[in-house]
Amino acid sequence: AQAGKGVAWKLELPGKGISSPVIVGDRVFLTAAIGYLEKRLIVFAVDVKTGKALWKRQFAATGSTACHPTTSMAGPTPVADAQGVYALFATGDMAAFTLDGDLKWYRSLVTDHPTVGNQVGMASSLAMGGGHVVVQMENVGESFIAGIDPGTGAEKWRIKRESSSTWNSPLNVKV
Repeated sequence: AQAGKGVAWKLELPGKGISSPVIVGDRVFLTAAIGYLEKRLIVFAVDVKTGKALWKRQFAATGSTACHPTTSMAGPTPVADAQGVYALFATGDMAAFTLDGDLKWYRSLVTDHPTVGNQVGMASSLAMGGGHVVVQMENVGESFIAGIDPGTGAEKWRIKRESSSTWNSPLNVKV
């Protein structure tokens, strides 16, 4: 195949990011991390047809930015629906934005749960299910899976998990 054939557009990330893009409607949502030790976390949106930047939001990491060199603080893939985009970073920082980039809420899971973390970087992605943003924090510290209200960021339920480092992501299945 010819290089570039079939590519409508491409863009350079504003920093290091290995999460997958998420598409809702006419928008592609991505994450990245920049700066010294990737302490600046970014969520941004581009037009799905043109790749043109629509908005970019930054905030400071509150958790550890220690990670393996092949990963990034922007490792976890965000989730999105018609009400917004929800991002989790390897630092334990979570943020929710409207599709137009207005901040809905922000949470520091390492402030709420100080023992959360591991030495090579957390990478569990988010999921949507049962009307909640589902976050899985299985690590060397306090481990749990929780349902977060997408409108307010409030924790609606939490299930304790065994403390061990995993990089699995939650998956919704009908049982």
